[in-house]
Amino acid sequence: EFAKKEKDREVQERIARSAEIGECRVKKMRLRDGLLNQLTAEAAEKCGMVARGQNYPHLLQKLIVQGLIKIEEISVVIYTRAEDVSVVKQILPDA
Repeated sequence: EFAKKEKDREVQERIARSAEIGECRVKKMRLRDGLLNQLTAEAAEKCGMVARGQNYPHLLQKLIVQGLIKIEEISVVIYTRAEDVSVVKQILPDA
């Protein structure tokens, strides 16, 4: 009888330890998720600032040229954001 109670106590301890580990993992995942969401929001804000900057057309031109050099294709289709279409059309002949 004592051995059975001892074994039951050990099982309960293992269950409690496992539950605690699971709670810690969930807490860690929530913290990571929050930090990742914060990082994504900050990155989107900074990208928006770059897109509104004075050097943005020059940056787009350099990025297009760099992409063209990398892919080494004769015929290329460039996809851009709707708000950048006029800027891309303007800088395309120089690229």
